Amino acid sequence: MPEQTAQDTLDRTPPCNAGGQAHTFLWRIALEARSRMEARAGCSPGDGVIALVFSFMALEAYVNFIGPRLDPLWPADFKAEKKYFGKLDTRGTVRKINYVARLAGLADFSEHARPLRTVIALRELRHALAHARPGKANGSLSELASPGHAEEAMRDVEELAEALHAATLRALADRNTQPAGLPALGLKAFSEPGGA
Repeated sequence: MPEQTAQDTLDRTPPCNAGGQAHTFLWRIALEARSRMEARAGCSPGDGVIALVFSFMALEAYVNFIGPRLDPLWPADFKAEKKYFGKLDTRGTVRKINYVARLAGLADFSEHARPLRTVIALRELRHALAHARPGKANGSLSELASPGHAEEAMRDVEELAEALHAATLRALADRNTQPAGLPALGLKAFSEPGGA
């Protein structure tokens, strides 16, 4: 079976639209950036950074998308979220990933192994970019944004999201419930409801 390119995946991903979910919108941007990077034979570190940061944000948005389905007390806004997750000692994306995993019946993902180790590296990249200080080196962005690293990192993000997705679907089926007022889950983590 030939290796899949970002363009192959992009061709099967719904287009960005205002009616879509944030996680699918962000994932599509990551795929588009990776596709551009592949087309230019890796000569575009900017596209690599976009692919990495947006794949991290897509995963974070996905966790916030499935969280309310598993925890009826999941806060509706960021301010309430900080307070709620602070009490549970689950503040931050990595802790929320494992909180959702436990709610869905999975064991915690190890911070020392892929795919969560990769997600932690992506979080650090995002923080280094968003909180950069003058005169402080932020490591080798071009190495992090290389085609090989971007492809591997996005594969890890998708693997983690799909594990959470499958477990969430099982948990909801076991509970025989679909929370009222929330959109149905798609067939895959980064697809729109009803999408492949």
